[in-house]
Amino acid sequence: LDTTIIFGSPPCQALSAARSGTTEEQRAGGLALVKWTLDLLLETLPTQEGRKPFVFLCENVVSAKLSELLAKFKHQHHGSFDYASLQLRDYGTPTDRRRMIFGSKALIAKLVETKPVTAPSVADVLGNEAIGGATHLKNSSSLIDESGVRVPSIRPLTCPGFTVCATHPLLLADGTGATVRCLNAREQAKLMTFPDDWKLPVKSRDAVHAVGNSVPPAFSRKATELAIEALEEMAKADEEASKQEEDMEPEKMVDGKQILHKINRIQVQNKRLKRRLESIESTLRKYSLD
Repeated sequence: LDTTIIFGSPPCQALSAARSGTTEEQRAGGLALVKWTLDLLLETLPTQEGRKPFVFLCENVVSAKLSELLAKFKHQHHGSFDYASLQLRDYGTPTDRRRMIFGSKALIAKLVETKPVTAPSVADVLGNEAIGGATHLKNSSSLIDESGVRVPSIRPLTCPGFTVCATHPLLLADGTGATVRCLNAREQAKLMTFPDDWKLPVKSRDAVHAVGNSVPPAFSRKATELAIEALEEMAKADEEASKQEEDMEPEKMVDGKQILHKINRIQVQNKRLKRRLESIESTLRKYSLD
């Protein structure tokens, strides 16, 4: 009940456009998991007695179906929920990684407003010794060049790399696109900004899968900083609201005292009038007796 920052990442495999062979039933299952997560965070948890105010953030792949679902939740919770498609490279991850980020409206606004940073290059992250004679990075896709020939998709090591995937590693290559070697799971983890001592699964395939499905720590760190800011602003707003209520109490007391003062004045005036009336009646009785 004391949790104030919640980060979640509903499984994205069923919603990924890069994954072939996904059935409509699997996509529906992926959307159902996202819906379950948001129902929990937007409707169930906030109603629990004793829970402190919290902010939350979720990450998933960009897809049309997911956007439709998030739009419905935004309509239902327009004052507290929002979403945006963000390029995580803008937050310091040295690879392309566009993701749908959704969660507390205040936190999403802060992420969108954050000034992009310059991400390091692949060469900066891996170092000259690991790169060896390679000059480019290559992924599993290919492109059609101007002459209509299909060529490998490559980019210089002097810039951020391709998206780190869960199914296959990136490749070091020469200027022609010829493969020099595959990146190992630890190198891919470095491109995702994981520290060198981060524990990875023992099996290489499992490690590549885990790294490709992860959220880059560089982005998580920035999101955490902004989440703390949002919580502090919420706490400050609550404090100011409480102070305003307290400041209003003396005014109520003053008004009450003023009313009591008027009542007392009326009562005093009534007593004076009563005495004058008694005096007049006494005088009339005296004259009537005479």
